[in-house]
Amino acid sequence: MLVTDIPVVRVALRILSERVLTILALLMTFILSAWAMYQPALEREGMAAFFAVAVFLPCVVQDRRRSIDVTQAKDEKDAQG
Repeated sequence: MLVTDIPVVRVALRILSERVLTILALLMTFILSAWAMYQPALEREGMAAFFAVAVFLPCVVQDRRRSIDVTQAKDEKDAQG
């Protein structure tokens, strides 16, 4: 592996880890929701709802930051050339 390949590998690992974490969060939310529906109780349903929001809120915030960064980079590129 060349030294020039390291940034490419770093980006690939970041993307892969984000997707794996998102899939894991989706799976855990599904399992917790199924558990809450198996024996419905207000506590279980509340916990499943809180978990779903608490897990996916950081993903939404990170996605929004990424889109802002891409927009700013695009604006800077347009301004330069």
